Amino acid sequence: MASASRRPDPPFREEPSRAAEPVPDWAGPRLDARAQARLDNARRLARLLDGAFRVPGTNFRFGIEPLISLFPWAGDVVGGLMSFMVIWNANRLGISPVVQFRMALNVLLDVAVGVVPVVGDVLDFFFKPNAANLKLLERHLAAGDTRARPSDWLFVLGTLLLGALAIAIPLSAAALILWWVSRTVSGLSI
Repeated sequence: MASASRRPDPPFREEPSRAAEPVPDWAGPRLDARAQARLDNARRLARLLDGAFRVPGTNFRFGIEPLISLFPWAGDVVGGLMSFMVIWNANRLGISPVVQFRMALNVLLDVAVGVVPVVGDVLDFFFKPNAANLKLLERHLAAGDTRARPSDWLFVLGTLLLGALAIAIPLSAAALILWWVSRTVSGLSI
């Protein structure tokens, strides 16, 4: 009897596929039709957001996400919400929660940097979180294993540690300054 908390098996097909079905771009196990549609949806969305347009005469590509982000704050939030659709597709394909968290960190970094005026808008053209997330998704599907790898855990734990330090260091510095000011003021006689 299977436990209720067991994750569903990945949507891989055991029997050989028919020639009429699309062949994935990566060399991995065949996906069933529903899973292939989800992967194709993630590919289309990542291309739309990060690589729909090419600058003539160059290989530089960008999508609508940096254009949407030109609208202060709201554009970054809308772009971030659209980016989470790639992660939703990864979830539906059975990708590990650690890998999904890593994908979410890519999107959150993009949104956090994007809200900085001018600098964020320029960096939005170069940092492509959806393409990175699609690469993570395809890498895990190509291996035929949707579990998190040690590198995924290392990335997530390292990011959490850096985040904790980014919060702890300023708070510690503020507490130290307040302590010093209170000691200095209490030593003065008025």
